[in-house]
Amino acid sequence: MKSTKKNLEIERLRGISIILVFLVHAEYIKIYLPSFICNSFTGVDLFFVISGYVVTLSLLKTFENNKTEINFKEKKVIIRNFFIRRFFRLEPVGYIIILGQLFMVTIISFDKIVMSNPLLMSYLSTPIDVIETLIKFTLFTFNYSYDIHFFENSKYVPMPHLWSLAVEWQFYLILPFILIMFSRESYFIFILIIFLIISAISFNFVLDIHYTDSRSRIVQIGFGVLLALFQIKNIVPKTIVQKGTYIGSNNFRFIAVSISMILIFCIATLPGIIDKKVALDNSMIFVYGVISAVLVHIAILEKEIIMPFPIISNILEFFGKISYSLYFTHISLINIYKLILSKYYLSIPFFAVKQDFIFAIIQISLISCPIIIISYILHIWVELPFIKLGRKITTIEGSTLVDNFIFYLIGFILFFNILYFNFL
Repeated sequence: MKSTKKNLEIERLRGISIILVFLVHAEYIKIYLPSFICNSFTGVDLFFVISGYVVTLSLLKTFENNKTEINFKEKKVIIRNFFIRRFFRLEPVGYIIILGQLFMVTIISFDKIVMSNPLLMSYLSTPIDVIETLIKFTLFTFNYSYDIHFFENSKYVPMPHLWSLAVEWQFYLILPFILIMFSRESYFIFILIIFLIISAISFNFVLDIHYTDSRSRIVQIGFGVLLALFQIKNIVPKTIVQKGTYIGSNNFRFIAVSISMILIFCIATLPGIIDKKVALDNSMIFVYGVISAVLVHIAILEKEIIMPFPIISNILEFFGKISYSLYFTHISLINIYKLILSKYYLSIPFFAVKQDFIFAIIQISLISCPIIIISYILHIWVELPFIKLGRKITTIEGSTLVDNFIFYLIGFILFFNILYFNFL
């Protein structure tokens, strides 16, 4: 298969990731499906490896375009452009969804709904809760402050899944500076491997840290960084991706597809099969990271190994394309669905109306279809236009004042993260 601008096998893995994340949060589906496929929070681990790979590869290609040594001014431009593109890629959808939720909880009679169905209390929020979420989202501290509240009246966490985006942003705050200083050094990969080994031992096998702590996901992101470095520096032998070798044969492809299917099954079901306490253990999080890294490595080969089946591959690519918007919208829309149920079906048990097949299809359709439609609209009307805007801004020559402002802002957020992590 010829390499295209967008790696469709990576896109399929994104699709698998968002489906797993969706299933974890969709209580209305869990009562109709086996529990072992509805507890797969491992989708975030796959996302972390993909993000580490894609973002690092993009940065390394930028460096490779500069064959000579990059001077200080060029380094500033590269880093400035990186943060501008990341901001316009990630933040606009987030702000729209959070402000939309703020509008929703402001016009809804919160107290009456909670009093009528106490089971919904932990899933709903007040305006002050959403404002607090907005602040944490802006400062990239959501994973540190998962159960810590800025405001006295704040009680709930309306969008708990944002912890993973905070982890990614903390990674983005450091990565470009490290790569621009050391990526061309011959010893960099060796040092990175040693660092990941020490991190895995410390954070995944020795220290007892919360699963939302960024340290518990250093290895996943690091695996992605390594894969990008291996690709850009041609460390993996070229025969692996050349036609006419064993890897291009039908026998190899059958074996590779089978292995990839087993790995996808493992990452999708392991947390549901093993004991719940063990599944959340940091040592198991390391295992999820290893499986994810192998899958991403297979996808990098672009040999039609990841889910190469007609229709299924198209569906996964579609979900991969809208994965970021879907990631943001699904929790809010699931909560709206819970509000509707609480208002119109007060006499029925919580999300267990009828457990027959027909009603299951109705339940799934009522919430899944709006989530997919709204996510697609956000992708077309918000994500893509802002991505283009970010790229357009990076083509404009920035002034020293603008450059300095961006770097001071990055420094402030990074300092705030360190301060928050150590003292709050």
